[in-house]
Amino acid sequence: MFRFAVAGYVVALRCIKEGGAKGASAENIGSQMVDAMFATYATYFDGILTKDRRCQEIYETTADVLKTIRSGFEKLKADGWPNEALMEAGKMEAGNSEQSKAKLAEYSQVHRRVDA
Repeated sequence: MFRFAVAGYVVALRCIKEGGAKGASAENIGSQMVDAMFATYATYFDGILTKDRRCQEIYETTADVLKTIRSGFEKLKADGWPNEALMEAGKMEAGNSEQSKAKLAEYSQVHRRVDA
């Protein structure tokens, strides 16, 4: 779902760049959504095989955005996020209440299970 949302965002930005929805037919909009779906599926594999230049551009832009997002999360994780960052935020925001400590500890356990 997230990858398709990114591809849809890329399609929306392209539409804005090309002048908005003025004069866009239902067929054109449908075609662009199909391109977004193909681009989304292609992000799970080694690329997209098509001669349709618009679809290729949507895929390339979507893949670049996803790589940027992924590298940002990898950097955050390498820096120790979210465990230490959340613990510090919890101390500052909640004033060390027992309830917020318990919630942060629970979140940290869930995060460790997801990482494993």
